[in-house]
Amino acid sequence: MANKTHIVTDYEADESIRTLKAGKTVPAEGFSNWSQTDRATPVETPVNNSDGQLNEVELKFLEAVVKNPMCPSSEYSRLAHIRPNTLIKIRPKMVKDGWICEHKLEMNTGRGRGRIALSASDAGKKLIAGMKK
Repeated sequence: MANKTHIVTDYEADESIRTLKAGKTVPAEGFSNWSQTDRATPVETPVNNSDGQLNEVELKFLEAVVKNPMCPSSEYSRLAHIRPNTLIKIRPKMVKDGWICEHKLEMNTGRGRGRIALSASDAGKKLIAGMKK
């Protein structure tokens, strides 16, 4: 049995579009309250670093957050050129010490974890700006 390919004619394509347009749209139940704008809730913690110094990897991470605010947290390993496992280890410490703020995005999907976007705190921005001078 040979596998034959059917080439769709213009008439067949037009007819299938008419059929689609005539169909009834039923919104998915999980998205009934969804809006196109994500709502972010910032959580800023005062700087509480024991020695006041960041190592080279933490500085690279902070600089990536300053340059690229509000990206999903998973993107920063690529932006900072650090390993994802390293990022997973240092992010909570940097948030706790007040260098970085987490923004939990409410997606109203009802499934999985909510996304977390990151931004630098004022202290983090000042630290990176001071290094540039």
